Amino acid sequence: MAMPPQNESLARSRHSGLTGQFRLEWVPMEERDFFDESQSRKPANLSCMYCHQSDTYEILWLVRTKKRNLRGGADETDRAKFAKARSYMVRRDDFMVCKNQRCRKRFEILGVQSVVFGEPVADPENDNRGNR
Repeated sequence: MAMPPQNESLARSRHSGLTGQFRLEWVPMEERDFFDESQSRKPANLSCMYCHQSDTYEILWLVRTKKRNLRGGADETDRAKFAKARSYMVRRDDFMVCKNQRCRKRFEILGVQSVVFGEPVADPENDNRGNR
C-alpha cells in the first residue's frame, strides 16, 4: 500500500459503510482525475470485407484531453504522472454495418488505430529548433 502524505490536509476522507464513520486515508489519484472526457465522431474511409465496397463511415471516439492544472490533494507521484500524461483518443466502435443495401453485414474495423495519442503542445520558450 502507498505511503500516506506528510500533510494530513492532503488526505481524503473515506466512508466506512458498516460503522457509518469517516476516517482519513490517503487515496492515490486515478487516471480520470487527469483528463476531461468527451465523445466525438470522426469520418473514416472503410471497405466491407464481404462485398468490398468502400464508403465513408462515422466512427465513435472517446476523447480524453489533459486538464490544464492538477487539482489539490496531489502528492509527488501524482504530479509526476500528470507531467507525463498526454491527450489521447480511444476508438469506441469495433464493428460497422455495411451501407450497401444488398449486403448490410457487420464487418470489423481494420486499418484504423484503436488508440491515437495527441501531439504534445510545443513550448515556444523552450523551442530550440532555430539554434541548430
